[in-house]
Amino acid sequence: MAALAAEAPRLAAYAVKLLSNETAKVGLLRRALGGRRRAELELHGRSFATDGVSQLLRPPLMERLRLHQNLGHRCVLVTASLTLYTRPWALAQGFEAVLGSELAFDDAGISDGRLVGGNCYGREKVLRLKRLLGEGKLAVAYGDSRGDREMLAMAETAIWRQTFKPSRHDLDKGKPR
Repeated sequence: MAALAAEAPRLAAYAVKLLSNETAKVGLLRRALGGRRRAELELHGRSFATDGVSQLLRPPLMERLRLHQNLGHRCVLVTASLTLYTRPWALAQGFEAVLGSELAFDDAGISDGRLVGGNCYGREKVLRLKRLLGEGKLAVAYGDSRGDREMLAMAETAIWRQTFKPSRHDLDKGKPR
């Protein structure tokens, strides 16, 4: 909480578009996670995967994930959140891969809050998806933040936030070819 309070001016600058998403995020990460060991943060990530995530999930979206998985679709989680926290949960849920923001660690396993490869936000989500999947369009993509717009634009069917009413036909688009 102290890190959030200390970064309030930087976050306010981001809110009024005077600062980039990545600059604001790295400032907060440096203050909150800088100097912490990888093993400690990975332990927190595993704990969050088992205890913390369930409160944040939307049951209809989890049902939709299960439908896609049962139909044999490739399911990839693409998030601006740290993979340190999202990967353990996503892999346990059966996602094929997790693309997200990677926290940097030095040779001693200590974080300084920097990101490896930048923040997985906006255009960066598209670039990472293309590296993983190749050039084609996505069959179906789900998004709930401003940073998902570019990824949604590359999908045949884009499902935004609460407009969560895809038809069976939409699911058929994601079938393996």
